[in-house]
Parts: sequence; C-alpha cells; structure tokens
Amino acid sequence: MIPNLLKVPYFKSIEAELNHLKAPTIAISRPDGLGDVLMTLPMAGAIAEKYPNAKIIYIGIDDLGKGILEKCKYIHQNIYLNDFKGEDDRLVEYIKSLKIDAIVQLFKNKMPSIAKKANIPYRIGTFQRSYIRSTCNRFVYIRRGHGKVHASLSNYKSLKPLGINPPEDYRELRHYIDFSPENTIFKDLNRSKYILGVHIGGRTEKRFPIKRYCQIAKMLMPFNIQIVFIGMESELSNSQDAINNLPDNIINYIGRTSAADLISLINQLNGLLSTSSGPMHIAGILNKDIVALFQKSKNAQTTKWMPFGDNINILLDPNSNTDSIENILNEDIYSTILNKTSLKLYSEV
Repeated sequence: MIPNLLKVPYFKSIEAELNHLKAPTIAISRPDGLGDVLMTLPMAGAIAEKYPNAKIIYIGIDDLGKGILEKCKYIHQNIYLNDFKGEDDRLVEYIKSLKIDAIVQLFKNKMPSIAKKANIPYRIGTFQRSYIRSTCNRFVYIRRGHGKVHASLSNYKSLKPLGINPPEDYRELRHYIDFSPENTIFKDLNRSKYILGVHIGGRTEKRFPIKRYCQIAKMLMPFNIQIVFIGMESELSNSQDAINNLPDNIINYIGRTSAADLISLINQLNGLLSTSSGPMHIAGILNKDIVALFQKSKNAQTTKWMPFGDNINILLDPNSNTDSIENILNEDIYSTILNKTSLKLYSEV
C-alpha cells in the first residue's frame, strides 16, 4: 500500500530550504549510456530556470555522453566515475569537498551509497526502489507505466521535491536542452546534397543488418543524396566485409570520430536513419529528420524512447512476437526517406 505522500515527511518539498541557500549546489547522478544521459538533460535546464544562481553538477561516466555533457549550457561541472574506479573512499572525500546541497539519484549503482557517506543533506530518489529507501532521505513516487511514459518525463518527475513539476507532454521539455556541438569541418560532406546519416549500431538485439542498409543506399542512388555511415568501430560486429564493399554514395565514418566530433557530424546531417540509440536522440534534439526502426513487441517501449524533433518517422517491425527489427521491409524504409523527409526538396541527380 502506497502511503499518503503528503503526510510523510520524506516526501516533503525542499524548495524553501534551497531558496534560503541563495546559491545551492545541486547534483544529477546518471552514470549510464548516452541515450539515458540525454533523457536527463531537461532536468538541468529546469533546475537552472528554477534556481538561477545554482551550481549544477552532473555525475556520469566517460563515454559518448561526455561530448554532450561538456557542451551543455546548464551544467557547470561534470564528474566521471571512470576517474574513481576502485577508489570509493577518494570519491567520497571528493564529493564532500564539493559541498553539494541536494542530489537526484537516477541510476542503480554505488552513487546513492556514496552520497550518503558524503553526508549530502538532501538525497532524492524513487521510493519504489529498496536501495534508494536505505540511502536517500527525500523520495518521489513515480509510476513509470511499463514503457508508456517517455523516459525524459520519468526522470523529470524526480525534481518534484525541488518544487519543479512535469508537463503533460515530453516535447515541452525540449527547450530545456541546450548544448553547442563542436564546429568540426568534414571535407567529405557535399552541402549541395541531402546528407543522410546511418547509425549502424545500437544495442546488439536492436541492430539492423549493415548489408540491408547498403541495399537501401543503392536504392537511393538516383537521388541527390549523400549517405554517411556513423558509429563506433565496436558496433561493426561481424559486418566488416559489408563495410569494405560499400556503394559509391556512402561515406564511411564508422570508428573515425571522437565523441565530440560524432556529435558535430550529426549536427551537419539533414537526417538520420537509425534504430533506437543515443545518436538517434542527438539527431532528434538537433531537429534533424529521423527515420527510426523500432521493435513492435511488448518489450519495445516505443513511447518511452521516442526521439525529440519536429519530423519523426517511426517504422515498426510487423512481427509483434519477436524483439527483432529485421522484418521491416527495405521498400518501406526507402519510401519513408523519399516521401517523409526533406530529401524531396532536393532535385534529382
């Protein structure tokens, strides 16, 4: 039975306490993958709006997300847990030195325990999770809806103790995300063409065969389009042969960019073809055309991971009995790119 939250002290707001501090230091902890990090960025913008003098710290890991976090307007300092591997005592002392007033915990790892040891006064987490109940002292009760609630909204609801309430629609959070990609020059890009990025990676079970992407690229060759394959070298798996024999209209940037340069490259695209992945969310935030391939099974959680952006096109695998996306037809992907992106504004070759 869920308690009456208004009558439980640990569910009370700390808004008055933070306002009394004039310039509070507030941390967001989400040491997770790129897509999960992106879904927390609206929180930083909302905190900055509510507490203009606050110092906002983000606790993450040093991966692709670093290229975003370092450029986020609303984050003043980043802590990467990779820098403290096997050194929990040093991490506790470092956290203490930052004099953090409140921390929002969004991930099941060692940080809730670290924050408690560091004596952070207000430690916020989700009531339903037992490891949070033993380490935090301010709680929120979040109904996540088994994938029916957008991830950014689920995270945002954790700000309620700070006096920040969520909107009805996740798209209203987009204006809180503000980061400036590097202005890297990619000489291979032809600005007179529609530049379509193809992210070949994502979680293993969500990947679309590279040979199928190549087939779609060949179908698009009659049009004024340039296709750029992007991703990490580790995402190639067993597809190196396909990469070595790419069609003429594909540029291969797989494994050739840093995290910051990958974000800059996505910023210079017109659109992105991808499965549900971190680069898909970056492209959505940067308002690129999106053609996204999603599973249709009950575990797909399409609503939860819907990208931001004005032109989002989702293609679902017609087979609802598997977690595959390989049943999506090349012809359907081709037709969506041709008719529902701004490619139609570019004249044919």
